[in-house]
Amino acid sequence: MSQQPGEPPEDQPAHGVPPGQYPQYPQYPQYPQHPQYAQYGYPPPNPKAISGGGVVCGVILFPVLNVGVGFLTVMLADQQKVLLAFGAALLALLAFGGGYALWKTGNPGSKGLGLGLMIGWALTSILTVGYCTGLNPAMYT
Repeated sequence: MSQQPGEPPEDQPAHGVPPGQYPQYPQYPQYPQHPQYAQYGYPPPNPKAISGGGVVCGVILFPVLNVGVGFLTVMLADQQKVLLAFGAALLALLAFGGGYALWKTGNPGSKGLGLGLMIGWALTSILTVGYCTGLNPAMYT
């Protein structure tokens, strides 16, 4: 008989439990299932839930979109102010149109991402004094 160090001998019970048996734990009563939850097995999702991680991702995603659209707009615009206005309108449409469309999906992650896009547009507008979102009138003079 080879034994590992630290194990009790096979003929002696470990901590008062006979070999081959496990201690009995108290049985707790099971709560009855609510009839509404019997179909799912868990509570239904909250339709008003918003994912905080989705909001943070949206706030981070909008400046990335802004850099791409803004760079492309400035490269194409050269001296044409109409294209700058078109780029500003496109950014607003991406932020608010896309954000609203994501909001209406009902998925908490998508709701958070849509809200984050709108917040990202607002923060970018405030922090860049409207230059990066096309709100500053000095860009069009």
